[in-house]
Amino acid sequence: MRQLKIRSLLTNDLERVTQLHNANVPTFPFPDLLNHLYCCNKVVEDEEGNIIGVGIVRLTSETILILDKSRERTTRSRAVQMLFEKMRREVKAMGMDETHMWVGKENASFKTLLCKHFGFVPCRDRSLFLQF
Repeated sequence: MRQLKIRSLLTNDLERVTQLHNANVPTFPFPDLLNHLYCCNKVVEDEEGNIIGVGIVRLTSETILILDKSRERTTRSRAVQMLFEKMRREVKAMGMDETHMWVGKENASFKTLLCKHFGFVPCRDRSLFLQF
C-alpha cells in the first residue's frame, strides 16, 4: 500500500491543482485562493509527490429566516426586505461576500420570491451539509 501524506497547498502546486480541477469540475470556476475566505487549503500526495487530492475550505454564511406565516404576505415581504438589508451590511462588514439559504421544496413560491426580488440565485448542483 502506498504511503500518503497531507500538507498545505503551495504556490507551485497551483498549475497541477488547476489541471485537476478543470478536468473534474469544469462547470465551476477555479477558486481565487488569494481571497481571505479560503482559509484551509490542503493537498494529499503520494511518496513521489504526485497530488492525489486537494481540499479547500471557504468561509461562507448561511441565512436562516423564520417568519410568522399568519401575517399578510406583504408584511412578511417587507420584514424580509428589512432583514436582508440590515444583515447584508453587517455580514459584508465582517468580510463575507455571499450567503447561502436552503429552501425546502414545499416553499417553492418563497424561493421564487427570493430570486426575483432579493437577488438569490439557485445553486447549480445539490448542496451537502456537514456539521462538526
